[in-house]
Amino acid sequence: MSNTIAEVGLVHGSGFEVVNGTYVMSSGSRANADESLELLQDGTIEKVVCSGRGPIQDDRQKSSEASLMADHLIRSGVPVRLIEVEDTSTSAVGNWANSAPIIEHVLGAESVIGITAKPNINRMHLIGSFVAARSNFELIGYSPSDMQSKFKDYLREFINFRLALRFLSANNDTPISQLSEKYEEYKSELGLAILKNFVHRNAAVSKAA
Repeated sequence: MSNTIAEVGLVHGSGFEVVNGTYVMSSGSRANADESLELLQDGTIEKVVCSGRGPIQDDRQKSSEASLMADHLIRSGVPVRLIEVEDTSTSAVGNWANSAPIIEHVLGAESVIGITAKPNINRMHLIGSFVAARSNFELIGYSPSDMQSKFKDYLREFINFRLALRFLSANNDTPISQLSEKYEEYKSELGLAILKNFVHRNAAVSKAA
């Protein structure tokens, strides 16, 4: 009897670093990859999409979160045919928006489970549900990895959840293919707005002094 709950697991990247010229997964990316390995081994999922470019160094960047996680799974015995790589996204919105065509058209899957650290799940699920509702697959839920989390991680995610909710609410009619680019523009505009507010407030304090 099959234990399969979803055809595909979307594995979110969670950073990497370069040590002596070697690209190495962060503990978060490794935890997410290991969780997907367990789900593949027990038959909960059939295939995975490893997603994420990760920290942008420059145009000479030779690896990504996604490819590092995929390599880890291959070394752990997962057949290459069960792994797809999406290595262009730099956000959770991008993870889902850029992975959707792979899930839908390359794999032809109708059900997906997301895989990430526990503090991130509400935000990732919000974004995934938004994309799935505009695609031909269903987001079944999320499987948390065993990444160690602290209170500050939950606090940061509360803020990020609110920002994601605001962005998605304003982009109901944006095509999935444009969603990642729109989100990068949104973050850039938000950063400029915060900077302008900071400058104005400090200028006001200086005048008052």
